[in-house]
Amino acid sequence: SSAHEDESLHGQGFVARLSGSTAEFLHMWLVMNLGPKPFRLSASDELSVNFEPILPSYFFTQEPAEADYFIKGKKWQKVLFPANSYAFNMMGQTLVVYHNPSRKNTYGVNRASVSRLEVRYPNKAKPVIVQGAVVGGAMANEIREGKVERIDVYLY
Repeated sequence: SSAHEDESLHGQGFVARLSGSTAEFLHMWLVMNLGPKPFRLSASDELSVNFEPILPSYFFTQEPAEADYFIKGKKWQKVLFPANSYAFNMMGQTLVVYHNPSRKNTYGVNRASVSRLEVRYPNKAKPVIVQGAVVGGAMANEIREGKVERIDVYLY
């Protein structure tokens, strides 16, 4: 890339590429974390974000766990995740934490389902509470645009 600091390497074609297996892995990871169709348009062209994870019970922590996490626009910071939780970085911008106190699978007959979401913005003290697994309207656009810092998803 012409952005490389060593000008002698410009134009040499060192470009990261995804192999088929890597692309397939990333697709599986996305489906497991958000479900098969996380972003949808209604008949009236309104965007929604649907949280339908497909995660086995053993993915959730058994005890509280601390991890380093980079929050957009900030430096690395330590984040404490509670017991019975699972976290991932959505679209490289938003921390999503699933809380599963019953430690059930999120698929199958006796699965844990999303009951509510807490959507946190960078400069607001209180989260916005959303009942159910679907976020619509302006908030869905803000999630897609990376304006949301964290989403806590509660499964029951």
